[in-house]
Amino acid sequence: MSILMILGGTCLFLLYVDHLVPTVSIHDAGELITGSWSLGIAHPPGSPLYMLVAKLFALFVPYGHIAWRYNCFSLVCALAVFVLMTKLSARLSGDSLVAVLAGLGLALTRVLWSQSETAEVYTLEAALLLAFLLSFFSQFKGLIDYRWPAFLWGLLLTCHVGLAPMTPVVLLLVTWQRNMGTRFFLKRVGQASLVLVLPLLLYFYVPIRSLTDPAIDWGNPETVQNWFWHLTNRSVRGRMLSLPLDRYWARTLEYGLILFTNLQIMLPLSLFGLSVGLYRKSRIGLMLTIILVSDYMFVVFMDNAPLASEAYALPSVIALVILAALGSGYIHQKAGLIATRGLFLLAIAISILLNYEPCDGHGHFLVRDRVENILSEVPVAAVLFTQEDNITFPLAYLRYVEGAREDLIIFDRQANVFKTPYDRPLFLIAPDTLSRFRQSQEEALVSRLLDRGKKVHYTSSFIDFEPSAWRLTPLFYGAQAGLIGEQTESVTTPAAHHYPLRYGPVPDWMGRQILAEWAVHQAHYALEHKDIQSAVVTLELALHYADIAGLLLGIAQLALKCEQETLSQRALEQAVRIDPHFAPAYSLLGYIYFERSDYSQAEHYLGLAIAKRPDLPQPYVTQAFIALRKNQPEQAYALFTQALELNPDLMNVLYNRALLSFESGDYQASRADLEQVVRIDPAYIQAYVLLIESMISNNDVQGAREIMCETFRHVPVERWAGKQLQSLLLQAATLGFPECLQEQLDAISNVNPEQSVLLDSYLKARSAQIKTQRP
Repeated sequence: MSILMILGGTCLFLLYVDHLVPTVSIHDAGELITGSWSLGIAHPPGSPLYMLVAKLFALFVPYGHIAWRYNCFSLVCALAVFVLMTKLSARLSGDSLVAVLAGLGLALTRVLWSQSETAEVYTLEAALLLAFLLSFFSQFKGLIDYRWPAFLWGLLLTCHVGLAPMTPVVLLLVTWQRNMGTRFFLKRVGQASLVLVLPLLLYFYVPIRSLTDPAIDWGNPETVQNWFWHLTNRSVRGRMLSLPLDRYWARTLEYGLILFTNLQIMLPLSLFGLSVGLYRKSRIGLMLTIILVSDYMFVVFMDNAPLASEAYALPSVIALVILAALGSGYIHQKAGLIATRGLFLLAIAISILLNYEPCDGHGHFLVRDRVENILSEVPVAAVLFTQEDNITFPLAYLRYVEGAREDLIIFDRQANVFKTPYDRPLFLIAPDTLSRFRQSQEEALVSRLLDRGKKVHYTSSFIDFEPSAWRLTPLFYGAQAGLIGEQTESVTTPAAHHYPLRYGPVPDWMGRQILAEWAVHQAHYALEHKDIQSAVVTLELALHYADIAGLLLGIAQLALKCEQETLSQRALEQAVRIDPHFAPAYSLLGYIYFERSDYSQAEHYLGLAIAKRPDLPQPYVTQAFIALRKNQPEQAYALFTQALELNPDLMNVLYNRALLSFESGDYQASRADLEQVVRIDPAYIQAYVLLIESMISNNDVQGAREIMCETFRHVPVERWAGKQLQSLLLQAATLGFPECLQEQLDAISNVNPEQSVLLDSYLKARSAQIKTQRP
């Protein structure tokens, strides 16, 4: 078997090296490399074993840049998976060739092959899981002591905790023997527990290292409370068991599809091996069954991230390949090995055929190119806000490992890797108030930075609130914050022409989402520059790649701004196919049908949105507009009020409710809503016009004059549209030509022709009024 294993391992090594990603890659790669290289703290619960072992490996590799060395570490772990799988399969199947073929069959599954080429914890997790299973099999065959499997299980939990819930069952299976007395059994359980806990002491690395403030210090777990939050994944518990029940059925089907995609024709043999193991009541069969169940529970019920985005099902794939080897051993005893060998050979051929291009990462510079392009636009000593993992993590690698752009001050809007702009962890904020919390702290911070003359950039022009004190303008790669009224010039850099986003022959699932996000950003940039045709083309490209409901919603929103209702509808329909409970998509579909005057369909989708998420204000707003179209102002007022109870800061809703109050003669209610609007946004022009009109109608002339003076202090005349300016100047004439307004108008030297005519007429009328008042 040794010669066969060496030949198989050599071929596998050459294939892995040919497909190895040359630099920092997607997902957590940038964060893990940076955390390990700087001996920092990775995302919860910290993966201390990976942090330390990968660092040692990178130090002893004599050449190559740091990201490439960490990618090589994953490759080496994947080769260890092949060796361990081969050894275990040999003991289960009784045939050396079947064992090597089973090892290759596992190594060439898409889930393991893709993880072998980039820095991630999954190949180390797979190697440790197989080491545990091999020792467990050897232990009940009497070849090694029972404490070895317990130790290896504890070591596995210091790398990844997906299988942690099955730890009590592992202790039971490792220590139990037939005809064993209770006292002796409890003694063995105690000894195994102590041995299992021993490697878990590595988790003390997390608070101890955090005290030194390393470059990556996720969650600052240096206090007992923060350490507990870190170990228990407090920051992601909001995503656990949070979906409706039917979504878990959909995720179960998706999980099954992942298993079939990876195993293909090996899957029937795996299921046969499972039945053999359970029928014979073998301990290895029971252990593999428990791994399958535990991994299924973790994948489907404990995380609502897209299953295709991670190697979540790797333990299940490993267990099923082992079961295939177990089933082949039974076939060997009953009918010979030719059929089994042929099945494994065919499975390997299919895997290579299907996975060769999708797993080819040798040209994968996608995330690095994107981050470098963003940095090319950011001026020296500027401030940069980042949010998306596939930008933040490679940015951390470039900054802390390769020393790029040390002049920048970087804030992490997710409050994980870089300096946080917030005064408390985001997971302590209720999801329905998170956007307002961000705005309350972030908008003030950006305003202070702009007042100090700092250049403030964002990695994306899409943020979860609408700033009122400043404006966010999309650049070619990122976005720039600027004071309202200032023109932000797009920066033209060599990167715009020489650094396209490079990726392998076939981008993987996450690579496609990155390309879709990039296309959406380019569409936003084109729309900002009035290039509607380019915006539509890039949105079509984004729709081709996108497979995340939230991303599809963004495509739909931009498509509406381009007046492409059909494109928007296609994106939204795809979003609800992916997530049938995605209420914002139903809400926007309802708005599209409202615009088409198809009120029946509009109310159907709006009803679905409210049923899925009663706390979402947008569907109530659209229902209010439908009521207005049907000449039902009282119902519209009630629906606007219902939306404002959910979010009292919706300026357009406040304005429309104020307009209804004004038309009904309730000037006090109208005034209250409009004063709230201008508190939120001091530059809301229409609100000032209606507020002044409400005060005039309520005979509050002095208050109207004060508001009018305030209006021109907050909103320069050059920003007013002709009709708005005309309305305001007529109001000013009614109020007796306020003195403060004259001071503002005299300072204006550069206005458009339409405004000039209005201002000249106003000034002549004011001069005539002054003359008539003279004695």
